[in-house]
Amino acid sequence: MSSGGVSSATEGETSVEPAPNCSDYCELMEVCIVGNAQYGTGLHCKAICELLPVGQAGDESGHNLACRSFYAIQAGEAADVHCINAGPTGGATCGADCDAFCAITLAACTGENEVYPDMLTCTTACTKFPAAPAPYHAGTPNADTYECRVRHLTLAALDAKNHCRHVAPESDVCQ
Repeated sequence: MSSGGVSSATEGETSVEPAPNCSDYCELMEVCIVGNAQYGTGLHCKAICELLPVGQAGDESGHNLACRSFYAIQAGEAADVHCINAGPTGGATCGADCDAFCAITLAACTGENEVYPDMLTCTTACTKFPAAPAPYHAGTPNADTYECRVRHLTLAALDAKNHCRHVAPESDVCQ
């Protein structure tokens, strides 16, 4: 078995499932459009993707790219159900919402753009963010919600200087 995939045998054959990668994942995410869109652009998808742990091919849970890729494939058949699970925070299926949000925030917002000093501080703040009336999507409006902060986190992955401050409890945009 190669180090990048999962081997499975069927009737004497061995196949290797390739390790998930950002190009394939972001291409799969193209089915998530309009109210199911998880990223504003393919560049935002790639930027977030590069901050995710890879995981193991075939993962159906856990904060990693493999899990999100699994649900991105499922989204091709049921976008309304699976795009959120394939999205940046994994929709509580690929990791707990605040754990995923904070892991990505700590990776994207560093140095002078740091918002939270550590995971505990971030998750404590995150659990207090109000939920929006609708599930997260890339067009989530600015309001004092978790979903607004997720949208700005996807923007921060490409432009930390201008968007990391928007994921903070005292966000000047998500208020």
